[in-house]
Amino acid sequence: MLDSFTGRGMASAPNVTPMARIVDAYRALELLARHPRIDPDRIAIMGFSHGGSAALFSSMKRFARMHGPTDGRVFAAHIVFYP
Repeated sequence: MLDSFTGRGMASAPNVTPMARIVDAYRALELLARHPRIDPDRIAIMGFSHGGSAALFSSMKRFARMHGPTDGRVFAAHIVFYP
């Protein structure tokens, strides 16, 4: 589970923009894809509410080109709840 708040010393969503959370999601994808016990081709993203916006926007090719991993890796699935 990705926590976009604690590392920034924040406690709530209004303090972290959806764009920052998209970048966080792609950095998590890079990290998880390198883990030896994780299949890098089966990493999905799921988000609810504010996180749902990040999950939705991370499905867009332009954001993947701008902020995604340099190796072109993308999420296997985007599961979005009330973004």
